[in-house]
Amino acid sequence: MKIYAFNLNLLTFLLVFSNQCLAQTITVKQAKKLSGEIVSCIKKNSIFSDSLNFISMEKDFNEYVDTFDTYQEVGYYYTWQLRKVGDNHSFYISKRSMENFSKKQKDSIGFGYQLLEGSIGYLNIPGFLSTDYKVVDDFANRIHNAIKELDNRENIKGWIVDLRNDVGGNMWPMVLGLSPLIGNDVPGYFKSGNQSDAYGWKISSPSNGVTIKEPYRLKNPETKIAVLYSKKTASSGEMTAICFIGKPNSRSFGEVTAGYTTGNQIYNLSDGNIFVLASTYVLDRNKKKYMGSIIPDVLIEKSADMKVMEHAKAWLK
Repeated sequence: MKIYAFNLNLLTFLLVFSNQCLAQTITVKQAKKLSGEIVSCIKKNSIFSDSLNFISMEKDFNEYVDTFDTYQEVGYYYTWQLRKVGDNHSFYISKRSMENFSKKQKDSIGFGYQLLEGSIGYLNIPGFLSTDYKVVDDFANRIHNAIKELDNRENIKGWIVDLRNDVGGNMWPMVLGLSPLIGNDVPGYFKSGNQSDAYGWKISSPSNGVTIKEPYRLKNPETKIAVLYSKKTASSGEMTAICFIGKPNSRSFGEVTAGYTTGNQIYNLSDGNIFVLASTYVLDRNKKKYMGSIIPDVLIEKSADMKVMEHAKAWLK
């Protein structure tokens, strides 16, 4: 099962612009076919399907079907229906738009790390989405190797994992990259609405299309870890945050997160495009379920300022 956690906010501007540029005209017959596919997909896989009135929804669709000019408009119709019942994470996107956005990640990864005063290892994890396996692997290994470098350069007294700018994307290179800090146990789970069993997150390499070339273990796995949140911490950023919840040596600081805590799955449609659907709930290592924002252990408003760092450093020391 390959689950992603895409943040709609990360893609919004690109979706609107690219989907308009790449809009594909549609006939009534084609619109009805695409509608049937999307409805079937939602019925079988959406964790919000019980909240939808499919009879009313399809009746409204058929009443206005001749007003849809493009495939994108049909996709947007069902995205909006899901929004109305509380699903803020699912969306329709053209395959080319997704590919175009993925290509931009090669030049805008934005990852950074440094050794702070007091022998604190600092890691800044940004949002990241790419379908290029080499780019994905490179990103994960950059994070992993940074941890190794810092850990071998100094007797690290504490770690700061900064997720304040992690607006989402593909969670797997994030968590595989951070695996020396997350640890060896199962840090989280996906659970679909119609299953009793939860699917544990495998973060040992290789996993979910990510391979860590030289897996590293911390010299002191009990070292404290401060995790920083902001309102922009979303989707895969929130999945990464969940990996640290319940660890006895970890504490979170900052603002309440964005609230995109569902697992998304990609469904390929016959029009050549994609419906990204919230298909699973998310649970932490203690099997606590998340359906909205994550509240940090230490709530600090305006998390972009230095106050968050000061609180984190004080706790680490």
